[in-house]
This record gives sequence, structure tokens and C-alpha cells, in this order.
Amino acid sequence: MEENPVRKALELYTPEFTDDKDTVVIIDEIQESSEVYNHIRSLARDFQAYVIVTGSYLGKTIEPEFFLPAGDLDHMVMETLTFDEFLDVFDERQLYETIDLYGKSDPKDYEKLREYFEIYQKTGGISCSRCLLR
Repeated sequence: MEENPVRKALELYTPEFTDDKDTVVIIDEIQESSEVYNHIRSLARDFQAYVIVTGSYLGKTIEPEFFLPAGDLDHMVMETLTFDEFLDVFDERQLYETIDLYGKSDPKDYEKLREYFEIYQKTGGISCSRCLLR
């Protein structure tokens, strides 16, 4: 067995992987593997890079096969963005706040907002729970 299997997997997937403070390793859906979840602390300590683990159903981690590693762990719950906050990401809040509600604005502006709203709906307003390791 590899001494650092996650590092080896990263190097195989991305040969230019560099383990330094300018790198962030993100492992998503951590609740799907109690084995990986139970090694979070040692995983974070094996890397110089920052390690972030995320999951959409972290409540699963209270099951008996999961344990919560002590220390080195910061939890952050991220809430869904409002649509106007979502538009801030694209510097389009001004359009949202000034568009005429009675159809007198440029039709291209309504179309642009509709396209952003479709993205917003598909992503759920960029909603997720996160667990950040240091």
C-alpha cells in the first residue's frame, strides 16, 4: 500500500500537482466514505497544501462508522445565495435593481437576467455545507 495514497492519486491525475501553501485540495461528498472521512486530520497534516472537504449531506457522518477527528477542524455552513447576491458574482446587481418591472427596459436586459436566473436555479444558488481543514 502506498504511504500517501491521496498524494499519489493526485500526482497520477495531475502530474504537475505541487504540494505547497499555494495549493488547495478539495475532496467533495466526503460523507460517501467513512474511511476517507476518518483520516481527515492525518490527511491534512500530510500535505502542506490546504485541504478542504465538502459534503451535501454531512448529517450522515454521525453514523457509528464515522468519528469526528479532534482538532484541526473548522466547520462552515454556507447558505444559499439570494438571487441578487448571486448576481453580485457577475457584477450584474445594478441591472437587477434598475430593470423596469413593466417591460420598458431593453429586451436584451430581460433576456440576460433570465439566463442568469436559469443558472441560479440549476446551481441552487451555489449552496453547500463545508468543512475547512487547516
